[in-house]
Amino acid sequence: MTGQATGRTTGQAIKSIVLETRLSGALLLLFLIILWEVLPRSGIIYARYFPAFSTVMGALLEGIRSGEILKQTAISIYRAFCGYFLAIIIGVTLGTLTGTIRWVSDLLDITVELLRPMPSVALVPIAILLFGTSNSYNISIITFGCTWPIFVNTFEGTRSVDTQWIDTARIYGATRFDLLRKVVVPAALPYIVSGLRVSLATSIIIVTVTEMLASFKGLGFFIMDTYNGYRIPQMYSGIITIGLVGYGLNWLFMKAEGRLMAWHKGWMAKSV
Repeated sequence: MTGQATGRTTGQAIKSIVLETRLSGALLLLFLIILWEVLPRSGIIYARYFPAFSTVMGALLEGIRSGEILKQTAISIYRAFCGYFLAIIIGVTLGTLTGTIRWVSDLLDITVELLRPMPSVALVPIAILLFGTSNSYNISIITFGCTWPIFVNTFEGTRSVDTQWIDTARIYGATRFDLLRKVVVPAALPYIVSGLRVSLATSIIIVTVTEMLASFKGLGFFIMDTYNGYRIPQMYSGIITIGLVGYGLNWLFMKAEGRLMAWHKGWMAKSV
């Protein structure tokens, strides 16, 4: 009974800390918004280049009403997701192979170490030459940039699997496929999920940059187009939209992770 009471007390304390932290974060955001509203209107900041928050929100709502913001957002999300899911396939597959098969790791080692530090934007000229400014241009660079966090985390996860688990599975006659499916991948899944989360944010960053550099659609293009046309409130509305999209996708990912990874805690508990 004492242990249960202590557990409840600890749980309540943690919830209280979380609520206080979230409240502090909300208050900080509110303060920044008020500051954004006040500084341009007071003349401290030149309002033409840094319009008030209410002006920007008015432009954002108008863009939503007209459908322009929604259209550009949908295009960017489509490109980001296509590159992201291709990166998942490539990163998880190569990461698992290199983490579990020695000769594959030796074969790919030099190539991986040469390509991994290369910035994605360095491939923009090549992608434009190969694909023009079509969706394939954006998707190819997003795929390249998002593959590495997934690949590295998958590789580290598969290499960190307890060898006792693998040896025990082999004693009971598990095949290589059984080892991958029932031991290696489940044990490495927390690493893989971490890579997926990093790559999700990376996909939003890269799609925005590639659209800014060479594209005629998407939020990145919208920001540059409104900038070149001196539609400054609209430009800021595009920037805010990117932030909202990134925040929303991360929130959805965390919710999905909490539900889909719940089994892993039980699996680990049984394995101890």
